[in-house]
Amino acid sequence: MRLQARNLFRFDRQGRLVSTNETPPFVAPRLFLGRTATGNVWYLRHDLPPGQARGLASLLEREPPLDEAEVEPDCLAEAIVILARGQPVTAIHRGPAFAFETAPVAGSSTRRLATGEATPFHPQLQEMGWTDPPGDSQQPFFVIEDHGEIVAICHSSRSSPDAAAAGVSTAPDYRQRGLARRVVASWAADVMAGGRSALYSTTWDNAASRAIAAGFRLRFFGEDCHIT
Repeated sequence: MRLQARNLFRFDRQGRLVSTNETPPFVAPRLFLGRTATGNVWYLRHDLPPGQARGLASLLEREPPLDEAEVEPDCLAEAIVILARGQPVTAIHRGPAFAFETAPVAGSSTRRLATGEATPFHPQLQEMGWTDPPGDSQQPFFVIEDHGEIVAICHSSRSSPDAAAAGVSTAPDYRQRGLARRVVASWAADVMAGGRSALYSTTWDNAASRAIAAGFRLRFFGEDCHIT
């Protein structure tokens, strides 16, 4: 879970959250709690008022380890109240975090898109924000094409020297055809061939994404909880 946090975010020298670990970066959540069956890790954003940070630290230190998946943290409601005293809470994210234990066989009909390689995205992917060629931080970047257009993608949504996290997008007209599984397999095989951990996270309510994790028999290692 510490590896997961270090892959998701950038920190200051005091170990406080600064931004997301992506290009361009976004402001980090005000609180990150990673729960596992053997213990928890948590981090606070660097700009929290000292009194608020102390109150949250005291609360988080008492949070028990993860006992049952999907059950919300004991501290969640009180943490929201503490954070709301400074400014409104605008987003809460909770979801399972997984890791590949063995490298899968690369998916068929996939292609690694090179950094800066301009290949047209399907219009539905363009509507989802896919317009630019991949950057270095998104590598490896695997795609499936149809009639010269990219219709499915798995890329490194967050990347560090020790790990990478999968980001998956499929044009709606091409879903439920197994394309996501194929690009994820190629991505994970490439990441692990380079000696890094391949991580996969989602939200509890994303049934399609959780089905991919189940299909690969990924190891569930805990829950991410972010409050912004």
